[in-house]
Amino acid sequence: MIGLLALLLTFPAGQNAPVTGPGALCLKYSSFELAPGERVAKRTLAIENMQLDIDGPNGRYTITESELMGGPAREDRRIHTRPDAQVYALRGGGYAFRGVLPFSLHGAPLAEPVDQFYVSIRGHALDRRQSADPILARLTLGTPTTKDCLMRYQYGWEFFLPAETQ
Repeated sequence: MIGLLALLLTFPAGQNAPVTGPGALCLKYSSFELAPGERVAKRTLAIENMQLDIDGPNGRYTITESELMGGPAREDRRIHTRPDAQVYALRGGGYAFRGVLPFSLHGAPLAEPVDQFYVSIRGHALDRRQSADPILARLTLGTPTTKDCLMRYQYGWEFFLPAETQ
């Protein structure tokens, strides 16, 4: 058990390196344009999700991408409809993105894509709508296969289990 915990904290290698904007951060199913003056302060990886804490001139915020994210509550409201996503303001603070999640393993389709919530952004930098909108606009749903990335963050079973067990 301790060995698995150590593996979860260290894999995939290189993803804990300092990253400073501007440039693209590529996640498993989305990408985010880091602005000048912003940096990845912390990253947390798990089997079915990941979080990036971003520090910037307007404060800190956290991007969470998850294959198991729940939908909004009845009190949450849709504020934008874009070609890649529907964006909801969450009653408890923050924003959630709904789009087509293309489940994959090693980049290959694993299951039929599902229209669901799989990214959220929360934090002090989003407290005012005038600072939130430019941040929300920099997130794009969809697998970033050809995008130049400052850092490519991966998570999932394929990174935590030996190949022969998959």
